[in-house]
Amino acid sequence: MKKTIILILLVNKLLASNDLNSTAFDMFLFKIGFTSMAGELENQKEISAKNRDLINQLKERLDSFSDVNKNNTISNAFSPSNTKDEKIVKLEDKILLLENKLNEVLKNKSENKVSKINKKVLFNNKSKYKLAVLITNKSNIYSQKDYDSKVLFEVTRNNILKIKQCDEFLWCELYEKKGFIAQYKLKF
Repeated sequence: MKKTIILILLVNKLLASNDLNSTAFDMFLFKIGFTSMAGELENQKEISAKNRDLINQLKERLDSFSDVNKNNTISNAFSPSNTKDEKIVKLEDKILLLENKLNEVLKNKSENKVSKINKKVLFNNKSKYKLAVLITNKSNIYSQKDYDSKVLFEVTRNNILKIKQCDEFLWCELYEKKGFIAQYKLKF
């Protein structure tokens, strides 16, 4: 609003530049603009004084917190340190327990190299491929073992595919044609 008043004053001055004498209306507009600018200046002074007070209060709080932490120890003024020590001990115990469980799982996994899913797809040396039926309505045959790779062609439900081999990531390689298909879409 102040800017519009100042703009009116400037436009009025430009239009009345031919007159050297100011009219009463011009003086009235000038007084309104001047008083509004003076009021805004007072408001800004009050706001800056409040901000200075807030900054000083924050500095005092920071100084009090730095006094509490002078010994370079991690402490919280609101909770006793022994509860933190207990929490740390409990967390360390949980970490050790999780590490033991992880090592146990990894040990079991290395002993059982063939998963239950891969046991279904055992290939003997007599045949070079295994027959599988597509159990989904449609499926893409990919150029690599990745859904983001190029689609070579599409097969439909109940098509019989010759599978060369399946890997531990459950991707099966076709025998006669180049391509890969996800194992869960097949029934052997």
